[in-house]
This record gives sequence, structure tokens and C-alpha cells, in this order.
Amino acid sequence: MPSDDDLRADLVDRLAALALVEESLDAGGEGGAAGGGVPAMPVAEVTRRALSRVAFEGVATIPIGAMPLYRALRTQSALVASPVAFAAATGKEQRRVIDDLEIRTIVEDDAVWLVLTLPEGIVPAVVELTGADGRSVRLPLDPPVERIIQTGVSRTSAAERTVAELLERPDTHIFLL
Repeated sequence: MPSDDDLRADLVDRLAALALVEESLDAGGEGGAAGGGVPAMPVAEVTRRALSRVAFEGVATIPIGAMPLYRALRTQSALVASPVAFAAATGKEQRRVIDDLEIRTIVEDDAVWLVLTLPEGIVPAVVELTGADGRSVRLPLDPPVERIIQTGVSRTSAAERTVAELLERPDTHIFLL
């Protein structure tokens, strides 16, 4: 009987294959770019982003079919990965704990704050937020002060609105790079 790791690897391979088919359709098949649709992100770009540790400009959208592959690759290369907030998260403020690291979001009227309390030896340079809908953003982080990093984003600025929305959602996957 195959192990869970073998089954997981097979599932990731199958989803990647489906994403490749979707990509080829978007390149000129029915309903794709030639038919007026929005082309999907190429699988090579999905892989490049998942393995990169640099901050990107703007919002990228990972094709839903490629999300399991993306998350698996990103989790392997991240310092820390947090798939969801605690089930008891109330309102839009959340708390996540991974070993000795704590990730909190604090929501104010016009801003959302990301507060990281870091253990010794972990100093992330970038945070990546990936929503269930495939939207993905990366932000550079300032160096910690007494093992705490705080960064705020505006809820009213058009440029930062997506970041704020992702921070407010408990199902957003947070990666520290």
C-alpha cells in the first residue's frame, strides 16, 4: 500500500499536469486568451515564484489548479508556513502560533497591522500572503526590534487594499521567507 507521502506526491503531480493543460488552453484554446479570457500564470512562473525569496511588486494570481503545487513548494522553501488562523479567531483579528513564533493581525478603522513575535534564530525578510482564491502578495519586512516585527497597511489605499483584505482573512496562508 502506498504511503501518504507517495499519495501526496502523486496528487501534486496530477494537479500540476492539470494546470499545464489549463495553461495550454488559455494560450489559445476555447475560452482562453484567444477567446477573450485572461491567460493563466504559466506553470514555470508558478514554480519560480514558489521557490523565490524576493518581494514582488503588486498582486499575482496563482491558478486555482496550481495552488496545491504552489503551496507545497512554498512550504518547503519558507522559514515558517501558517495555513490558517486559530478556529477561535474572532472578528477580523487573528492569532497564529507555530512553535515559539506568533503571528497576529490587529484591525483598526483605516489600517491592518501584522505583528510577528519571533523566536531566537528566525529573522524573516519577506512575508507572503496567499489567499484561497489564488491572490498572492509579498511584502518586505523591517528587521525585528527585540524579536518583534510590526508592519501596517492601509485599508483605504487602493494599492494596499488587497494586502489588508488578505491579512483579515483567517484562511490566508502566511509564509515567512
